Amino acid sequence: MLPVTCTPASGSPFGTGTTQVVCSSTNSCGLTGSCAFNVTVNPSSVTTSIEFSPAVAAGPITRCITFDLWDCDAVGGPQRHSTVEQNISFTGGQATNVTFDIPGGGWDCMTARDPLHTLLSTATDFATLDGVNFTGTFTGDPAAGGHWLVGGNLNGDDFIDVLDFGVFVSEFLAPATPNSPCGAPAPDGNVNGDGVIDLVDFVFVQINSFAVSEPNCCPTPLASGQTQEGPIRSISIRDLQRRGLYYLAPADLNRDGVLDDLDIIAFMNGVRPSREYAAPKKPRRGTQLRDVRGDSKSGR
Repeated sequence: MLPVTCTPASGSPFGTGTTQVVCSSTNSCGLTGSCAFNVTVNPSSVTTSIEFSPAVAAGPITRCITFDLWDCDAVGGPQRHSTVEQNISFTGGQATNVTFDIPGGGWDCMTARDPLHTLLSTATDFATLDGVNFTGTFTGDPAAGGHWLVGGNLNGDDFIDVLDFGVFVSEFLAPATPNSPCGAPAPDGNVNGDGVIDLVDFVFVQINSFAVSEPNCCPTPLASGQTQEGPIRSISIRDLQRRGLYYLAPADLNRDGVLDDLDIIAFMNGVRPSREYAAPKKPRRGTQLRDVRGDSKSGR
């Protein structure tokens, strides 16, 4: 059998659309033959409906939603993962039957989050009938078995805790816009999308305090030396300073050297940050907050 050489080479991945493949072969007499053919790959897609935990502004508002697709038992490895960011328009906190393209693959799970404002949620009804067109929903109150996106997570981790309260205080009454499309700077305390960072946004942090993201699709082993920690209920100002988060210190409203639930209660009672607190300026908008999991106090 004569060797055949193709461009793209045999086994190459094909992107969405039409790709021309050219193959050629040469015999022992030096005679060469070639042929060309097209390979067309139609994109996979997903149709989803998404709901934010209430109460979100009537809108419409545009939010960047990050979707993670998982194939936990992919051939050739323990798992396969792909991320898609999509600008989605919400009216009254809901977006219904939104369809967009996703990479092809044998996906078996999908998660979603608004990375500036919500916890992560998993679509338990994620499914496909033909391996190309997928569906999955993120709606309904989790207390009743739903999977809407829970608002109040302002630092991009998997918990709503006193750190998010600190971020909110640092953003309180700062200029804001209703929309946060993909590429918008972080942090953004305008959880409900009304264009004002105010007490309505605080309610998301307060009523969802200590909520946790839903489990990810594929269990991921922790890195060496890493420990899994739940929501931070109390953290000293010294710890904040050591972690480069001292700009959250003004949220210590009762000035006891600890950021905790007593400061949340103080804010609810009308106490506001003191101008005398000598906290350095917070990071410029657009700076991602660092992960602060690890060794903070998890209880008082």
